[in-house]
Amino acid sequence: MVILVETINVLTKINKILNHENKKELDIRNNIDAILSLPITWFDLNFLVIKKAAEYDYLISGVDYIHLASMELNSITKIISADEELDKIDFLKRTDPLEY
Repeated sequence: MVILVETINVLTKINKILNHENKKELDIRNNIDAILSLPITWFDLNFLVIKKAAEYDYLISGVDYIHLASMELNSITKIISADEELDKIDFLKRTDPLEY
């Protein structure tokens, strides 16, 4: 679910830019529905994730700690992300979406 929150956050920022440029805004609901229609395995955010996130000492955002904990607890070591901060994480292999 954290991914959906991040997606909504990004789409909201894009819409602010589009609005400022007097361009048509994106339909956030349609974009979220499109993501939910994909064959994605969803992991629930639970106490173990929060506890694991509290153990990290990386120089990244708190939300990224939640991403990392969710990934590590589910043995996920690869991510497609534009967030270069994730390159600091030893167990993680980041691929920039522009390279994908």
